[in-house]
Amino acid sequence: MRRVLVESMALPSGPLVPFVKAAINRNNVDVTEASLDMRAYRSPAWRFAAELRGHPELASLEAWEAVLHLEETVGPDLWDELPSEDSRGVDADPREDFFDAWGRIDEPIRVVPTPADVVPLVEQHPLESERYPSPADEPYRRTASLCFWYAEALRDARIWMACRTVEATVGVPYRTAARHLRRLTRDGLLDAAGDHPRHERRAREYRVRVDAVTLAADNNDVVIAIGGTA
Repeated sequence: MRRVLVESMALPSGPLVPFVKAAINRNNVDVTEASLDMRAYRSPAWRFAAELRGHPELASLEAWEAVLHLEETVGPDLWDELPSEDSRGVDADPREDFFDAWGRIDEPIRVVPTPADVVPLVEQHPLESERYPSPADEPYRRTASLCFWYAEALRDARIWMACRTVEATVGVPYRTAARHLRRLTRDGLLDAAGDHPRHERRAREYRVRVDAVTLAADNNDVVIAIGGTA
């Protein structure tokens, strides 16, 4: 069940349509940022093509096959959502740019999920706990949910998590975020993989103990428990 939930997100391994929509947004931001730097250049659909080249549903296709599949799956108007000019303000057809870029991409852009990408799962399917049922523990449960769903999105039990990331995502002070991560190691959800000097404020690697989480399906709702059964 949890794999179904993760694959419903706009991730490289997930369904094509949400991934395309997210790739369009990233492409448009990339073109806009390049327009602010005279040394940079972006055509209207190069990044879009480079990301889609790495999607398993499109990776083996020729340019014309990819365009046909995209227009049948996402819709022929998808090109209207891409810029109609390059980063230097020169008019350009994004559909033609996609054709041109597709065959010139040697290495696709591999999109790695970030903690921010799993916030919808954190909000829709938070961890519950008999040990920490109090409303006062809701931020702590949210931190646990963030770590769990991030590991699921990466398909890897090892994650890098910084206190600043927890601070920004969960909405707690920096020191509280640090205490949450330490408490999660004591409660058995996280194993700290290595350490760094106390004065260095950077992400630490953790291993998420998926076996510490109980998953149950009840009327299509997912209940997740840590530190006891829900």
